[in-house]
Amino acid sequence: MGAGKSVLKAGLKAGLKAATAVGGVTLGLGAGYGIAVVRVRIQSALFPKFWAESARTQLELDESLQELPPLTVNVLGDSAASGVGASKPERAYVGLLKQRLEEETGRRVSVTNISVPGASSWLLMEKQLPLLDDLPQADITMCVIGANDLIDPAYTLEGFEWTATRLYKRLPAGTVVSTIPSFGLPWLEPKVRAANAIIEREARLYDLELADLFSTTHELGLWRYLLYTGGDIFHPSERGYVAWASALWPAVRRAAKRALAREARETEEAQEAPATNPNTTASSQG
Repeated sequence: MGAGKSVLKAGLKAGLKAATAVGGVTLGLGAGYGIAVVRVRIQSALFPKFWAESARTQLELDESLQELPPLTVNVLGDSAASGVGASKPERAYVGLLKQRLEEETGRRVSVTNISVPGASSWLLMEKQLPLLDDLPQADITMCVIGANDLIDPAYTLEGFEWTATRLYKRLPAGTVVSTIPSFGLPWLEPKVRAANAIIEREARLYDLELADLFSTTHELGLWRYLLYTGGDIFHPSERGYVAWASALWPAVRRAAKRALAREARETEEAQEAPATNPNTTASSQG
């Protein structure tokens, strides 16, 4: 909690400075924004720890129960995947999709979430993909990334494409990926659409399950979009995460169907494989 307190102190100072710079209504708006910034900083520090602890708890539960194994999900991403903006991590899109998967399949779902708040596509490729390589292969992998790329002052489409052509081909076949959401700002739309065309191309090339966050958020328009964000006017609110989960669900559902079909095929092959008679093996060696 020491890190959380230092983040809180720094954030409060920033919020108070913004709030006291002007008066009247603007004072209230500045204070509200400052508090939202504090909240985002604290959540960015603490929410990834929730997912790490959740994975350990789920592993202990899996070992103690004798039933069908859970569906496993590995999650890469940025602050949205960690749940920043929701009141609790499980109320953001990863938690909502986990719940929907459990309802749809009748199976428990075990999530390993290695997302990092603030990650760009390049940082995900450099930092999270090596961690993914060390994890057991999951039934479903999710990798929703790109929003932080576009708000980086150093962003170029050429640089984004350079990273994308290296990132997406390293993801497991069937990984759930998505277009970058709309920011509700007309002057940014061409930039978002150009980046999304690259993501769509890479998804087709490497047999990935593509979701369309852009269309869902673009249809909201600017003012409705703002109602779906938190106080920092960037991260989704819980209402926003419900919309995100709905947009991502068709791709997640397709990925789950692939996983269940693969599981059924492997089970059938194991049952059809001839059993080895240990006595026959011993006599042949004698």
